[in-house]
Amino acid sequence: MSAIPDPEGIVALTEEEIGEQFNVETFTNLLKTAVFGRRLFHYPSIPSTQVYMYQNVSKFPEGSCVLADVQTSGRGRGDNLWTSPRGCLMFSFKCGINKGVLLPFFQYLISLALVQSIRKLNPALEDLSVSMKWPNDIYGAGLKIGGVLCQTDMVVDRSLGQPQFAVISGVGLNVSNAEPTTSVNKLIADHGLNMRLSREEVLAGFFNEFEPMFSTFAEHGFDSFRPAYQKYWLHSNQVVTVDEGEKGRTQIRLTGLAPSGFLQGQDEGGNVYELHPDGNSFDFFQGLIKKKIQSASSSSGL
Repeated sequence: MSAIPDPEGIVALTEEEIGEQFNVETFTNLLKTAVFGRRLFHYPSIPSTQVYMYQNVSKFPEGSCVLADVQTSGRGRGDNLWTSPRGCLMFSFKCGINKGVLLPFFQYLISLALVQSIRKLNPALEDLSVSMKWPNDIYGAGLKIGGVLCQTDMVVDRSLGQPQFAVISGVGLNVSNAEPTTSVNKLIADHGLNMRLSREEVLAGFFNEFEPMFSTFAEHGFDSFRPAYQKYWLHSNQVVTVDEGEKGRTQIRLTGLAPSGFLQGQDEGGNVYELHPDGNSFDFFQGLIKKKIQSASSSSGL
């Protein structure tokens, strides 16, 4: 691989503005992976870890991670900015996927690994109020504390003679910053626990959890992770209203993920639908579009 260029647009910030810098040695000592996180590129300040990695996707080895203490132009969904205060864990990492059919589920795998890894960092955190809002948000005590953004670039794997998808995944998680919503450490304090997690612990815990999960995912797909995903998501038995204009409104109870990766639900008559956003609404649950995938007469229940 060719040399990785230095990031452009770095703004010089003072130590006070940056705050406590990430300790690479502490992180490395906690890391148990073979690939993911082993190549860490740490910057006290960078415009966006996601933009930097994606623009240089071919130059980063598999499993590489770019981490920043402060982002000055963090990326969110669409063209939205991700607020990046001190104390927020902000990183992007590279992962190769050979099967295009797996791509819609990859962000779910990352979200699940993140939620599970936080709970596993200490036995006392097993029932911490950390969960997922479909499709890519992390919630704590009803407030958004993180998000996942995946961008894909297709390359040809010459050794396999087939396309491979290089996915750059950006993660932002409020670990110790109290604003703009709440943080993991605030949730821990509210849980009555006298302990705090560091960004080094959370990042190492994430990669330690993610690497074996990804190995299973790459070979067998997402099916084995569905029960855990639905255990930790916010939408079990949630009823959504699909407004189809002149056709009227339909009340649909969410039952899980459809084979396509979108939402799956069932109406009062037992008909099963795939639900997906119309692409115009910021809130994915506004403007849902339904597509029948199974009639009540042929449904055996979900």
